[in-house]
Amino acid sequence: MLDGQRNMGENKQRNNVAALFRCLNIPGGAVMSPFPYKGINPEKVLEIILESLYRLVDYELAVVMGVSDNKVLKVLKANGPLYISELDKFEISLSKRTDIAGLLEKKHAHLFKEDEEHVDTYYELLDLPDNHSCLVAPLYAGNKAIGLLTLDHRGCGMFTDNVVNLIDSLSELIAISLSQITAVQEMYHENQQLADERNNLLENSSGVLKSLIGNSDSWNRVKDSIKLVASSDTPVLIEGETGTGKEVAARTVHLLSPRNSKPFVAVNCSAISASLAESEFLDMKRGHLQELMSDGREGLSWQTEALFS
Repeated sequence: MLDGQRNMGENKQRNNVAALFRCLNIPGGAVMSPFPYKGINPEKVLEIILESLYRLVDYELAVVMGVSDNKVLKVLKANGPLYISELDKFEISLSKRTDIAGLLEKKHAHLFKEDEEHVDTYYELLDLPDNHSCLVAPLYAGNKAIGLLTLDHRGCGMFTDNVVNLIDSLSELIAISLSQITAVQEMYHENQQLADERNNLLENSSGVLKSLIGNSDSWNRVKDSIKLVASSDTPVLIEGETGTGKEVAARTVHLLSPRNSKPFVAVNCSAISASLAESEFLDMKRGHLQELMSDGREGLSWQTEALFS
C-alpha cells in the first residue's frame, strides 16, 4: 500500500514537472522556440511559471528578479500567500547587498540552514521568522547572471535536498525563459521607438509629400520608401521612365532628409558629353581642360560639397 502511494506521488511529481516543461515550451527536452507564448505578455509567462512551480514545491513566496546593467536586482514577478503589492517595485543594490552578490556568483541553488546567519532578502517588507525556510537560485544565461529566483516559507525545514536539486535544475530552464522574455521586451521597446519615429516622420513630412499626388496602393508604397530612405545616409537609385517624376521623388527625399538645408543639384546627364563629363563633375580647371571651364562655373562636386561633408 505504501509503495502504491509512493508511486502515485512520484507519478504526480513527474506530471507536474512535465507541466512546467510545457510551460517553458520544452516538450521532451526539445529546444525552446523564440517566444513560446505569442499573444501573452511576459509578466503572464512568469506568472504561469511560478504557478506551475507551486505544484512542485510548497512555497509561500516565490520571486523572480532580473539583474539590470547597473547591478540592481528588480522584482519581475512574485507569487504566493505572502505576496504583497510592495514587492512589485522592490529593488536590491548588489553593491550594498554583497551577500546576495556572492550567492549570484556561486551559480547554484543555496538553501540557508536553520542556524545559518543571514540577512533576509525581503527584510524591509516582510517580517519572517528567524528560522524560516529560504532558498535562492541564481539564473544564468551562459556565463552571465540575468536574475535570481527566491523561495520562502514561514515553516522550518520545508525545502529538502531533493527540492534544492530540483530547483537547481529548473533554474536553468527558467533562466532560458527569462532571457527570451527580456529579448521580447527589448524588441517591443525598439519597435515602439521605431513606430514613434515613423509617426513623427509622417507628421513632419505631410506638407512635403503634397507634391506627390496620388493615393493608390503602389504609389503609397513609393511614398513610404521615400520616407524610409530619407532618414539614412544610404545612396538611393531612383528608376523610371521619362516623365514619371524621378526628380520630384529625389527632391522629396532631400527635403525629408537631415541634409535639407544643404544644396540640391539636379543634373541632366544626357545633356553632358563624354569629353566634358570629368570637368563638369570634378571641376578640373587645370591643364588641358582649363579652357573648357573658362566661364568660371564651379564643378558639380564643389556645388554639392556640403551634401557629402
